[in-house]
Amino acid sequence: MLGGCISETEHAAADRIITALPTEIEGCTFIRDVDAAGCATIESSRFLLRREAAKAGATHVVEVHAYPVQLIGNFFGVALTGRAYRCPAGKGPLLESDSARLEAPDYLPSPSPDDVDSEMIRFRPR
Repeated sequence: MLGGCISETEHAAADRIITALPTEIEGCTFIRDVDAAGCATIESSRFLLRREAAKAGATHVVEVHAYPVQLIGNFFGVALTGRAYRCPAGKGPLLESDSARLEAPDYLPSPSPDDVDSEMIRFRPR
């Protein structure tokens, strides 16, 4: 799904945000809670979370909660919430590890052919 255009500057700023574990941000300043709207994949939602953290002036984000959200009809995606932090030089991790990233929720309902509405069928690739 395309939610809008993102400038190269915004994209680069989001890419600089490091996802950290809560135990890794000692000595960093909490800025604010950040949220990412529901996306088809957790990676897309993660990018939006980092983008929001970058807008807030953060250097790091801690993912707090991943949950399913209804996108269109009976199609579901993933949304993330997190906490944005600004870490001074020498504080916080320099690189992120996979353990700092939440996994997608275990339960993401899948639509059955009977659940798909006529609008979705009309746009199905041929």
